[in-house]
Amino acid sequence: GGLLWDVATKGFKRLFDGGSMYPDNIDICNCGFHAGGVASGAPCCPPRSELIARRDLEEGSLSWWMQMHGAALYWQVATTSGKELGADAGFLTEKDVLEVACMRGGGASYLAEALRPRSYVAIDIDEDCIEACRSRLTSVGAAVPSCLKFTTANASKLPEAFPAGAFDVVLNVQSWAVLADPGAFVHGAADVLRPGGRLLVC
Repeated sequence: GGLLWDVATKGFKRLFDGGSMYPDNIDICNCGFHAGGVASGAPCCPPRSELIARRDLEEGSLSWWMQMHGAALYWQVATTSGKELGADAGFLTEKDVLEVACMRGGGASYLAEALRPRSYVAIDIDEDCIEACRSRLTSVGAAVPSCLKFTTANASKLPEAFPAGAFDVVLNVQSWAVLADPGAFVHGAADVLRPGGRLLVC
């Protein structure tokens, strides 16, 4: 067994039962990352973990672990500007960031607060998902940073939604496999990025 097995079996059971594979009380939905290894029982403390604490998450529970590991993955992706993972905590500071396929919005809120970009636009193609992002964070007791905006847009048609050269960074965390047209997403990201901008995908 172990925690990873529990996450997989419970998650896929929920998915096959017609729901989400992620518990309802978390707002960061990805498989997560932790260099210490969850199987070893190593503590999982992404930087500024107080930003992702939720009043209905019991420390040590499966939901708590998923929230913490999800945030750790976001941190690693957003602070890796060179060869070392997570080595540049100032990488997004004062930059304009676009996150594509933000799901429940918790990762966007975490990075917007922890890394202090100039602006952080988080998009999803599903209008209901975006409306849920706007209301969910306040309902679970999370502060919503003033630089953060949730909006509906199609990942395959970024140039139709944003001006050329609008962003310094385009970020996509663990949703590449469900994009309708990954090639159009990459070409669109190149269009909305400024010269020297970065596309971060994991």
